[in-house]
Amino acid sequence: MKKLLNFLLAINFTALTTITVISCKFDQPSYDDNIYDLSNFNGPNGEEATYYPKVVDENYIKKLIINNINTHTVSEVKENEDFIFQNYQQVTKEKKGSVEVVATSNSKYLKGSGKCIISNEQLTGIFLNDIKQKTLYPKNNSFFEAVKEARKEVFFYTGAKKFLYGFGADLNDNEIDYNEGAFIAPTKQKMGTLKISAKKDDLEEIYVGEFTFDLKYNDKDDEKVNLSTAENWYGKYLQLFHNNKKLEEFEDITVRKLEKLFELEKMSLKKDVDYEYKFSGEIGDSGGVVEILAKENSKLIRGRALILVDKYDPRIDLPIIHINTTPNKSTFKDIKDAYRKYDRAVLDWDYELDEESFYPGDPFGDYGSVDIIASEYSYLFKPTGRNKVDFETPLPRASFDINEQGKLKNPLPRVDINNYDTLTYDMRIINGNNENTLDYRIVDYNNSIKYIENFKIEQDNQDKNLFHISYRASSIANKPGIVKIIFNYHHGFITIEEQIEAYDEDQF
Repeated sequence: MKKLLNFLLAINFTALTTITVISCKFDQPSYDDNIYDLSNFNGPNGEEATYYPKVVDENYIKKLIINNINTHTVSEVKENEDFIFQNYQQVTKEKKGSVEVVATSNSKYLKGSGKCIISNEQLTGIFLNDIKQKTLYPKNNSFFEAVKEARKEVFFYTGAKKFLYGFGADLNDNEIDYNEGAFIAPTKQKMGTLKISAKKDDLEEIYVGEFTFDLKYNDKDDEKVNLSTAENWYGKYLQLFHNNKKLEEFEDITVRKLEKLFELEKMSLKKDVDYEYKFSGEIGDSGGVVEILAKENSKLIRGRALILVDKYDPRIDLPIIHINTTPNKSTFKDIKDAYRKYDRAVLDWDYELDEESFYPGDPFGDYGSVDIIASEYSYLFKPTGRNKVDFETPLPRASFDINEQGKLKNPLPRVDINNYDTLTYDMRIINGNNENTLDYRIVDYNNSIKYIENFKIEQDNQDKNLFHISYRASSIANKPGIVKIIFNYHHGFITIEEQIEAYDEDQF
């Protein structure tokens, strides 16, 4: 009966420990129910037990061995009281390790000794205790934001890839416990704390160990830019790409990136005055991490920003597009809509429009064009130069009052210097950017006389290529004359020169 029980016990142990001890066979039964013989660490052919830990940590590995021993004893054993570890050889990525387990003479539960081999074949876990950054700078003082910063730290400083596309998406994931019950929110007087821990010390888990972060208080009344809010347009962490750049280049690139993001270009961040810079290289397969920590005395910034430097550059070349514009849309808006199809590309972040290169086309079939430049800050497009976007001008299909000489086909209405009624004229032109209004300046041929007044141009709310012009005769005009009007659009690169005739109806 005892042999049957021991046999069943061995089967049960094997089922429970196939994950933890792969090649260790405990099939040599002890015939004292209360004492386990550590020599059973060796298999029937004398092979040594082999452990396959996920991380390199002596305490963690010893805990795995102790857990194994406890599956064969009637009570939990204690180091130094029931056994000792000796001749510990640390496992590394280059070589296996080993350790001997020796029962103490006064142990009630163990006898003998055994040797365990510590394999280096599966050192792929994340040891939370190895996190280097103690202080976090959350966006606000809530538990949720503290968790987001902790997750970001886990990803950046341990090479954990699982948060690459959206850390913070789930408040509690399966492997890490963020211990909300132990969370202490920071105050102006005292830092808060957030403890993270692996939910299981199981070899199948990604994470092992625990770590406690200090949380810096975020004063919402502080007007300085909070670097901890640094995210790209997609709400994710900032990223750079290695692309064979020298390490010393990343500081300048990072600072310029932050200045652009927070619109600080005119103020200019200064090293050792506004920030401290640190590069942590070769983190997992990611390449490295740039850290910008605001100096306490900086007048511009506060908090801390982390930027991933990725070895792999997944960006694509800036696509070449052709657009069929319509009279009721802005050309620039059409371009923005077209590029948004590429993973929601954002103007002035992923690409830029060279407005000086803008050519609107003409009424006689010439295509319009504008140069597009991939931004160095883009996560979608490689900054490899510029492309020209061609678009069909809507002029041939619309009632544009411009002739081959670039003049209005129909003249602006004349004004009667004795009649002060408001005159109107609708002027339709190509408007590359619907935020660009039609501008003008008035040049009187006779500067001593003001012929018109209340000259206004209003852009149509719906049709951004249509402008409503209104004016009336000046009350001080006392004789006929000519008023020269110079219209400017697209920042003055395109002009239309026209004139308004002022006449005296009473003279006829």
